Amino acid sequence: MAASTTTASYDVFLSFRGEDTRKNFTNRLYNSLKKAGIYTFLDDNGIERGENIKAELQKAIQNSRISILVLSRNYATSGWCLDELVLILERYKTSGHVILPVFYHVEKSLFDGKIGNVAEAIAKHEEGFKAEKCNEIRMEGFQRLKGWKAALKQVAEFGAMTLKKQADIQHELKFIEKVVKVIEDKLSRTAVGSVPQLIGMTYRTKDINLWLRDETTSICNYVISGIGGIGKTTIAQYIYNLNSNLFEYSSFLKSVRETTEEHEGVVRLQKQLLCDILKTKQVNISSADEGILMIKQAFRCKPILLVLDDVDKPDLLDFILGMRDGFSLGSKIIITTRLDWKVNHSKAFKIYKVENLDRNESLDLFCWHAFGQDFAFQGYLEQSKRVVKLCEGLPLALRVLGSALSGKKLDVWESALGKLEGIPNYQIAKKLKVSYDNLQDEHDKRLFLHISCFFVGMDKYVTTSVLDGCNYFTLIGIQNLIDRNLLEINDLNKLVMHQVIRDIGRGIVRQESPMDPGKRSRLWHYKDSLSVLTGKTGTETVDGIVFDLDGRSSTSMDSSSSLAHYIGTDSFARMQNLKLLKLNYTSLNGHYKEFPRRLRWLSWRNCSLRSIPSDFPLENIIVIDIRYSSLKHLWKGVKFLGSLKILNLSHSWELKKIPDLSRVPKIENLILKDCVKLELIHESICVVKNIRLLNLKGCKSLRNLPKNMGAMKSLETLDISGCLTLQSVPIQLSFLKSLKVVRADELDFSKLRYQPWRNSFVSWIYKPPRSEQPLSLSFLPCNLVDLSLVNCNLLDDAFAVDFRSLSMLENLDISGNLIHSLPESFKSLSKLESFNVQNCTRLKSLVGLPNVRELFIEHCTSLETITYQSTLSKKPSISHANDNDNLMTLQGVFKLEDLENIDPQLLNLFDMNLESIEETQVKVKQYTSSRKRNLPLQGLYEQGVFSIFIPGNRIPTFFLKTMHRAVTFNIAPNFKVQGLSMATFYSNNTLKINGADDKRKPRDYWLANRVELRNSTKDLTWVHTPTILGVPEDNNEGMTWLSHWNFGTTLMEGGDEVEIIVSLKSYRFTVEEFGLHLVGDVGECHNSVVVSNPFFVRNVVPGDSSQRGRLYKIPTW
Repeated sequence: MAASTTTASYDVFLSFRGEDTRKNFTNRLYNSLKKAGIYTFLDDNGIERGENIKAELQKAIQNSRISILVLSRNYATSGWCLDELVLILERYKTSGHVILPVFYHVEKSLFDGKIGNVAEAIAKHEEGFKAEKCNEIRMEGFQRLKGWKAALKQVAEFGAMTLKKQADIQHELKFIEKVVKVIEDKLSRTAVGSVPQLIGMTYRTKDINLWLRDETTSICNYVISGIGGIGKTTIAQYIYNLNSNLFEYSSFLKSVRETTEEHEGVVRLQKQLLCDILKTKQVNISSADEGILMIKQAFRCKPILLVLDDVDKPDLLDFILGMRDGFSLGSKIIITTRLDWKVNHSKAFKIYKVENLDRNESLDLFCWHAFGQDFAFQGYLEQSKRVVKLCEGLPLALRVLGSALSGKKLDVWESALGKLEGIPNYQIAKKLKVSYDNLQDEHDKRLFLHISCFFVGMDKYVTTSVLDGCNYFTLIGIQNLIDRNLLEINDLNKLVMHQVIRDIGRGIVRQESPMDPGKRSRLWHYKDSLSVLTGKTGTETVDGIVFDLDGRSSTSMDSSSSLAHYIGTDSFARMQNLKLLKLNYTSLNGHYKEFPRRLRWLSWRNCSLRSIPSDFPLENIIVIDIRYSSLKHLWKGVKFLGSLKILNLSHSWELKKIPDLSRVPKIENLILKDCVKLELIHESICVVKNIRLLNLKGCKSLRNLPKNMGAMKSLETLDISGCLTLQSVPIQLSFLKSLKVVRADELDFSKLRYQPWRNSFVSWIYKPPRSEQPLSLSFLPCNLVDLSLVNCNLLDDAFAVDFRSLSMLENLDISGNLIHSLPESFKSLSKLESFNVQNCTRLKSLVGLPNVRELFIEHCTSLETITYQSTLSKKPSISHANDNDNLMTLQGVFKLEDLENIDPQLLNLFDMNLESIEETQVKVKQYTSSRKRNLPLQGLYEQGVFSIFIPGNRIPTFFLKTMHRAVTFNIAPNFKVQGLSMATFYSNNTLKINGADDKRKPRDYWLANRVELRNSTKDLTWVHTPTILGVPEDNNEGMTWLSHWNFGTTLMEGGDEVEIIVSLKSYRFTVEEFGLHLVGDVGECHNSVVVSNPFFVRNVVPGDSSQRGRLYKIPTW
């Protein structure tokens, strides 16, 4: 909901720094606005300034339609101006208020608060607040500071106008004319829609706002996709209102799908578009073809911003515009759609899929609509959280339900919540049902209903197997649902559907027979299923039924629930078309002669049967899922199950053997996880040709695998993890070219030295005593892709294996083993992408790693070195737990080296005498470690930057020094830069509050120091956050951070303007002094230093002088 707005008393509110612009630019701008008839508020000198903004200024901001921010060099030095800015942005967030930033003689980039005058001003404000003795005033100051920083960052992202410094007054007057024209245009242009309460909008629209302002991009189309009600139109309206002033021509076409379905709908859209572009009230078009010709003519040489809202067919662009390309250079087209825009023209489109609001954002939005504020009334918080949980971050649902419950008493809320948990709200359902109605055919609609009622959260392979057996074309149907944003497949291959979308499907089924659930096609609700089963009212209409008592206590069930655990088999007698049956935590009584014979899916967890009865109809069944059962035997004798593909008996703790499966020809997955008493798997499994997955994880009693496993030519995955009594593994597995995944976790190979199977599996893993021959990997097939050997007590000699035969391996997990290093042959794993060594507490080095994509080193507390075979084109994702205390080298990121091993010429840059400091210790905190430790002085190399942390003030005497944290300077025109040296002296500032030491626990120190260096001339920025931090003691000795930046030949040159700002994130650290020194030469006079350290010489600061506007982070992880 948009906040209520007051009728505007002013057209424009002018915000400016009086000392900078009042008597020149602002005065001229104000007079020009007045001449144009634009009613403008200008704070005159007569208004007395105090600590807070006066009420009349707050009222003026509230009652203005537009704010012009005149952002000058010293704007941020004024707390008054910054408070004003915060108020203006708050008004912008809650209404249709328009903001036009004007950067006066400054670069826009300075206002992100990172470098230059603005950064220095913020630093001074912060120091002033820190020095405040009154705790209350200081805390209030810090709160204001937080708001100022956020406001400056946000205003730097706005579309803006910039007046560069020139001596010609005529240039300024022409610029003012342009500003006035923009304001006139904004005042005459109606903002699109009433944008609802803006929650999480800034970060969601950051990328698209940058794209709109990027004049160099060749991509002119941006697609915003997502399910109905997710906020696509709201985002598009927000973006349009924020950026339309950047374009001379703009148009927002709402509800394209609905309009094109109406008579002459395409022509009406064309008329609106032409009226917007030609800036006229009426255009005559006789047909869509004529409209296309007029549009092509009108768009010629006109860069436009065009929004097409709610497009459900990509070819609508052709019907309305007659083209998808051919727009004038600089034009930007934004499309909102429910489709998952799978473009063949992906190069011409950028795509943003709108995500759900998170829990906090959802609660904020709901509360705005329910209570008119961003928090719940007293006593309503728990109920509000229940609504938020039901809505799953869908803005439409949050707005509709918030408005519906607003002003209602608590008992009404409780009643409404009870209804909503079973029946979706009509307004929400009507809006979202559009996507269902627009599905291609009845096949996809039925498939959607099946999935919404039964298969949300299930594995895609299982779902496809079942529904294919129900005569669905499941894969193409699922893809069609994904294309409509009705369904997703997550990283675990599970079907994901938004709860509100799911409930829409269930609501459609409920309407088949509102009063008699036995006549519906699908039953999923506990009460409906209980009613049908206990009343025996099911009919042939029922396709599927779920009766799941999982998690229902006896106290939570109604009076009829005492029968719930014991349902008669005759309850199913009339449901002869039943194909899907889920009966979890339920017992059936009676015979199965009249049980439905068309079953395709049986899910019966916690089944109390000791074995499956002989009269149970299994002939058509595709999936049997009887996890956590009481089965001791699967069935008696040999059964023919001609359709069965998946058999899951996991956690059946009494099951002792798997019978003859020779007459189950289509079985693909056999899952026996944690069948702890299982002793025997019948040899017939080896003659079943289709088995792809055999999961025996946790089968603690299994001593032998079937001997002829080499005949299982389709086997892809074998899991024998936790089979602690396993004695043999058939050597024939090496012949299985299909085998891709082997998991053998928790098999203690060190205890199997004298077991009979040593010549097979152990011959690969465990090196026999006195053997001088290289070990073979003959046990495993050469096509293996995924191997897991977690917690197998592998020692160095046991792991000294030949990896060359596993050249296809992509994922390797050897966590929890006792190795110190990797064998040389490990380098042959050129295709390895994921490598996990977490909990290898003895591991000291990972040398010559392949170029992996991800590396897991959590709890490798002895690890010192990580290097790769070659220079990394892309650094891997490294997962650690801040306990890699001894890590000294991480290739491509950092290297630590004792100072005694550092090139003396490099130390000369800081005027350091090694003899005088060789006994010095320094307390450091490392990025990969959570603890601080004392070390001898270390040199730190990071991508062209060399650093030393040393106690005391060690800024060299020949450095230029300042008390400020931010400096700006120009390099002499003829100076040839080799590098730049910096020195920051900082102390541990223990705060004093009312005479008492501040005993608050210091925050994490990692990455607390940071230097931002900007070459303004070349528009290049570097941010250095060292991986090692020197921690000053509390004894006032302080700490000096010395660093030298090794630049290439073009990144820093004579004449360049350079800005540097140092920031310390810990509130206990204070910069006392800063120094810098340029290294290079000018003419015959030089102060260059030759550094011979090859590690440093080869590594220069990253950057490309031809790529203006780039930000480089040092180091990059």
